[in-house]
Amino acid sequence: MASLITNLTTDQIAALTSTTLARLTSEDWAAFSTEQFQALTTSQFATLGTRAVSFFTTTNIAAIESDDLRALSTAAVQTFTSAQLNALGSDQFGAMTTRQVGAMTTQQVRNLESDDLNALASDQIRALSTQQVAAISTSLINSLASDDLQALKTEQRTKAPQLPLAIETGSSRESVSSRSASPQLRRLQKDLRDLLNHLSNPP
Repeated sequence: MASLITNLTTDQIAALTSTTLARLTSEDWAAFSTEQFQALTTSQFATLGTRAVSFFTTTNIAAIESDDLRALSTAAVQTFTSAQLNALGSDQFGAMTTRQVGAMTTQQVRNLESDDLNALASDQIRALSTQQVAAISTSLINSLASDDLQALKTEQRTKAPQLPLAIETGSSRESVSSRSASPQLRRLQKDLRDLLNHLSNPP
């Protein structure tokens, strides 16, 4: 049976109660047009549970406005699948709260794309747990901008096994992978090496 969502106006969508939203099925969420989905209020997004968010299509996800995304609970964010996360744009990742970023599962972090990781601001990077940082691949660590590398806290870097692979600490010599890397990557590796040396030998 076709979803009744298609017959609702944007004003009617904005008036849906939290009880009604909680009862929507995957078919209902798939029936939302972009205009209808964006008609949902920030207050409505704040009431959505994990069941509702799990039904979001990638089209729904791509249409989420920044304030609405920030209104989602950390539990709701943790339900995002890899496909849903990849449907978020860089601006949306940059709009996430530090609580939301810090609540992401290691599997979610592991599946982030480089553009998404680089969209995170320094305060969001600092919000990552040591387990989350450890889940980031070496290639993604190497893609971080230098200010994001500098945002890594001591406990984050010491618990990340991939960091020694990305850069050789306590030495001015570059690793084999570094020598074969692009000039931009070598600069990023140098930034990280300088950071780690600074953290290991504070003034």
